[in-house]
Amino acid sequence: MSIELLDLLFEKHPHPILIYNEESLKIVDANKNAIQKYGYSKEEFLQLTIKDIRPEEDISELKALLSQDDDTQIIDRGTVRHQAKSGEKFHVNLTVQSYEENGEFLRLVSIRDVSTLKRLNDELEKKHNRLAKMQNLAKIGWWEYFPSDQQFLWSKNVPQLLQIDKENLGTDLSDFVDLIHPDDLDTFEMAKKKLLNSREPVEYSLRLKTAEGAHTYV
Repeated sequence: MSIELLDLLFEKHPHPILIYNEESLKIVDANKNAIQKYGYSKEEFLQLTIKDIRPEEDISELKALLSQDDDTQIIDRGTVRHQAKSGEKFHVNLTVQSYEENGEFLRLVSIRDVSTLKRLNDELEKKHNRLAKMQNLAKIGWWEYFPSDQQFLWSKNVPQLLQIDKENLGTDLSDFVDLIHPDDLDTFEMAKKKLLNSREPVEYSLRLKTAEGAHTYV
C-alpha cells in the first residue's frame, strides 16, 4: 500500500486519530476528525502531549495505564475521558496500535466518542437501581424463565423476600421445582403449559420452601 493511500486513509478515517511519540507522549499528527472533535488546529495539536487532552484529575489514571503497557502491538484502552480545547469533557473508547517509523516508536490512537452510549447506560443503571429499591419497599420480586434451555433468571431481592437460601437459587428449572411444595407441583405444571401454549400472562399461587424449611406463599 502506497504512502499516499495510507495518508488518505488517515485523513478520511471516520473517527478521530492521533499519533504520538511513545517516549515523550508528544502528539506528532492528527487527522481532520480529531481537529474537528477537539477544536485544536493541526499546529496546536503538534504542541501538545496526550496528557493535554485528558482532564487534569484523570492524569494519574493515564500514568497508570501507560505503566501497564507492554510490547503488544494493538491495545484496547477501554473507555476513558478526554477534554477538548473548549474544556468540554467526553467519554471515548481508545484502540492503540504501536509501530516504528524512521527509528521512532509511535502509537496510533483510534478514538470513538461513546458519551451518548455511556449516558444511556448510566441512566439505565440508575433506573434499574431505582426499580430495585421500589421492589424492595413494595416487597416485589421477579424471575424469568427461558424455555429453550430451561434456565431461570432471578431478581436480586428474591432470596430476601422469600427467605430462601441463595445457594438454593440456581439457574436451572429443576432448582426452582425443588423449592415448590409437593402439593403445588401440579399447579405449577398446568400454569407452565398454559403460559407456553397461550403466550398470555398466567396468575397462580405456589408455596416455596424457605431456608428454615417452612413454606411461604407467592
